[in-house]
Amino acid sequence: MKFMKFMKLLLVLVIVLSSSSAFARVTPEQAASDNRFKPAIEYTKQNGAKLLPGRYAHTKEILNRSDPMKRKILAPTDIIIEIGQLDIIEIGQLSMSSASYPGNFDVYGENLFPVYITLDTSGLVPVMKITHKNADGKLETIAEDYAVTGSQGNGYIWALGSVETGEVRYLYPLNDVWFPEGWYKGTWTCDNLSFTFDDDGKVYSNGQELGTYTVSDSRIAIKLADGNRDVIFAMYSPELDALVITLKDDPEHPEEKETAGIFLRSKNEPAKRELSKTDKFPPMPIPAPKTQTLNLEGTWAANVNGQQWVIKYEGSNYYGWINGQPSETGIFQVNGNIITGQNNQNVQFMAAAELDSTGNVLTMTFANGNKITYQRMQ
Repeated sequence: MKFMKFMKLLLVLVIVLSSSSAFARVTPEQAASDNRFKPAIEYTKQNGAKLLPGRYAHTKEILNRSDPMKRKILAPTDIIIEIGQLDIIEIGQLSMSSASYPGNFDVYGENLFPVYITLDTSGLVPVMKITHKNADGKLETIAEDYAVTGSQGNGYIWALGSVETGEVRYLYPLNDVWFPEGWYKGTWTCDNLSFTFDDDGKVYSNGQELGTYTVSDSRIAIKLADGNRDVIFAMYSPELDALVITLKDDPEHPEEKETAGIFLRSKNEPAKRELSKTDKFPPMPIPAPKTQTLNLEGTWAANVNGQQWVIKYEGSNYYGWINGQPSETGIFQVNGNIITGQNNQNVQFMAAAELDSTGNVLTMTFANGNKITYQRMQ
């Protein structure tokens, strides 16, 4: 299966699971109810066992610090999951018909948490189960998810949909595809907040030196000038040339445990000011809303894999049809050339948009690299 086709299927997984499980467990039939999802299931049954071992950054939906409507975006968490090579574990409740792997949960600031992971591909939809030994030495299930994956070279990810709640998370391999060398270096800006990660190991915020930093996996650990330490969790989007950063302590949202933002690369770095030992770090500036720079108002059409997609932008709302049938509706906003929004199934999306010189050709590039080109109809 081509990777970009698989990435479209991930959206289906989000819709199916999140919309069907508000009050009950998600059934395999519900998880596999969309025809566009079925190819991912078969691919996972054939290739999942050999793709699963590895070290992964864990992502989930986290509050978008820039969104006044308090919607969420997919962002990295403090968890790294390490899955060992295929093994046969003859203990307790683990099914011998499943592929079994030793593993660890690496939660930042905590000890490693050993787990056992099984991938059962015998059912209608592959199921990943994570168990651990309790104090009595008995196995307890701590997570059970429908699991699908797709691959093009090393560019694969796993989508996990909770059997209990329908919550969808993603596992990104910690390799050069998603975390290329120096992926974090440069100046990155979201609203009025910027971070600069220098080659010399110094980190700045809005040009003001914070201290020094080290990078491990998706974690950027900062040693502040006063001796305290802080950490942010980040991932690089090569298509958007942006960092998705999770902040554990956000002064703009002190009531939240964590927030996330899409930090775009800044071509003009702010003037740097070294931090002396007598300096106090200034309060974080209040983000100012950005004005819309793209004129999307109107109706657009595209041919996607032989299907006619039509989308209408009207104010802050949009409406979509596939082959003449209503497909979804939702709300959106534009910051610079970045479109973010949420559909009627509570699924968030993000894309970079580009209009040609005539204003009649719209190209949307999504975070997974998928591109759709629309022609203006009216």
